[in-house]
Amino acid sequence: MAGALAILAAMSATAPARAAAPYVLRTDAVYRVDAATAVGVTIAVTFTNTTPDPTGSFSSFGSVPLSLQAGASGVGARDGKGSLRVTLARQASRTVATVALRTALRYRQSAAFTLTYRLADAANPQVRVRPSSLMLPVWGFGTTSSVAVRLPVRYTARVLAGALASSTQKDQIVLTSGPIRDPPHWSALLVAAIPADYVAVNRRVPLTGGTVDLWVRSYADDRAWGAATLDLAARALPALQKAVGLPYAGVGPLFITESMPSGVGPLAEPVTGAQDIAVGFDATPFTVLHQLAHVWIGTEFASERWIREGLASHLAAGAARQLEIAVPGRASGAATDTNPAAIPLASWGNGTSGKSSAGTDAWAYPASWAFVDALAASIGEDRLRLVVQRVAQGVSAYDTAAGSSPASAAAAAQPIDSRELLDQIEEVVAGPAGASAGDQAAGSRLRSAPRCGPRAKVFSSTSARGHAPRTERFWSPWATGGLPTRSGRPWRPGVSSRR
Repeated sequence: MAGALAILAAMSATAPARAAAPYVLRTDAVYRVDAATAVGVTIAVTFTNTTPDPTGSFSSFGSVPLSLQAGASGVGARDGKGSLRVTLARQASRTVATVALRTALRYRQSAAFTLTYRLADAANPQVRVRPSSLMLPVWGFGTTSSVAVRLPVRYTARVLAGALASSTQKDQIVLTSGPIRDPPHWSALLVAAIPADYVAVNRRVPLTGGTVDLWVRSYADDRAWGAATLDLAARALPALQKAVGLPYAGVGPLFITESMPSGVGPLAEPVTGAQDIAVGFDATPFTVLHQLAHVWIGTEFASERWIREGLASHLAAGAARQLEIAVPGRASGAATDTNPAAIPLASWGNGTSGKSSAGTDAWAYPASWAFVDALAASIGEDRLRLVVQRVAQGVSAYDTAAGSSPASAAAAAQPIDSRELLDQIEEVVAGPAGASAGDQAAGSRLRSAPRCGPRAKVFSSTSARGHAPRTERFWSPWATGGLPTRSGRPWRPGVSSRR
């Protein structure tokens, strides 16, 4: 019996069922959002011993362990005769509930019982249960399972990751999984909100170019989020302005509004406008900085998404280090290249990549960031800041009179694309005849940079040697073939593409 128990404990929470599995553990789980502060979970369990008796002995199971979400409380179990003893082992990522069976189960015998527990607000970082909003990790259990989630119709629900079909029954939304064949490797994240009553807090933040009339709107039951986000944004705006080197040009109040998470990743939030920023209620401080960077690096700055997102992350990272805010890690350039969701970055968001939006977004955010970091490492932070200033102030990539300062801008700024960005970099790196020593040093760094390093897919194009186009070719800011520029000639470090 000890051997059988060891097999069960090792396999029930981590391995899918196999043809010769020692047991079958069938479950049907129902999650009910009944109260404003907790979710009740009920799991109907049927356990069957499928381990044949060894010669001269017999197999039996005396208990059944189930892996529940971390922070589960009020755990209990009952069968047809009454309560069953449950012992809990709490871990960082889960709670293992072991149910003692009323009698040991021999080969081909079954036992049925019901396990119940609660997930209260903040039971773990993924659980949120408020009158205004809900976030719930939904799991299946055992070797085969089904899941249903019931919540009031007043919620607007969104399912991230695992698939759940939606229907309405009387005054409830019912989300169902259907049969789950491999429960240990299946999960979903449910986020939901009701039409919210917002409360707002306000502060005026002086910046170069103007004073920001900053407002933060939070759910009425989450005032602490509003106060903390206001303090963070008030500190972050001056640091971001220092990083970007541009005056504040916003018109009207700047709003930050608490919202449901997007589910794509820590940098992706609902798109609203430059002066109205939506931030998920589970967002990290770095995400807030990234979104605030779009006050300067928005759709009026660049037409291509990778430029906006890569620069916003790069600038946010600089401001975060100044403010001693944690900067999230990201995959290296080599790792992002091998991701099956990878696309030419210039095609991100324009509908031409043919890849799924969620998978592409999850890859493209860190890949764009990595590429901008690589540019900054090549030409230096000061030169990258000058490029940003020239673009924002409408200085042409061919305006050699602008020198190392954007002060000569005359034309209205227009959103740039990849080629125009690279032309701007060439202009700043090469500099006019009277370039400063700093400009010359920056150009030298780029020209002498190694022909390797973090890579990013930017364009699909004909190779520098005139070979046929290669779909989703890997490009590097240091590659010999270079990046195609507006003139159609390959971009090479320190070599002008202009005629």
